[in-house]
Amino acid sequence: MIIPENNPTTTLTPEQEEMALYEKAVAIRGKNETIKDAMDSMSGLALALSKYLRDGESPALTEQIQMARANMEVSMNLLHVIFGDCSEYECFVLDELRSVVNAF
Repeated sequence: MIIPENNPTTTLTPEQEEMALYEKAVAIRGKNETIKDAMDSMSGLALALSKYLRDGESPALTEQIQMARANMEVSMNLLHVIFGDCSEYECFVLDELRSVVNAF
């Protein structure tokens, strides 16, 4: 669903523009490189969270975590392009979370 940017008659919503950007990025970088980047983003977030658990909160670390989270969010959207929608699975996981929360 990549929509050409140069078509003046095409009006996209912000969400469609964002998705077109992700699709174009995967088309340019390729699936394997995009997956490797996602793995790198996951690693960066895991490392920042580990530092938080070890060292406690600090403004610099909070900023590092926020940047790692943003990278992870973008990576998740790129993975959506590669692997498709996972809403069914999200609903299942949310139901499990709801069960855990309701047990307390």
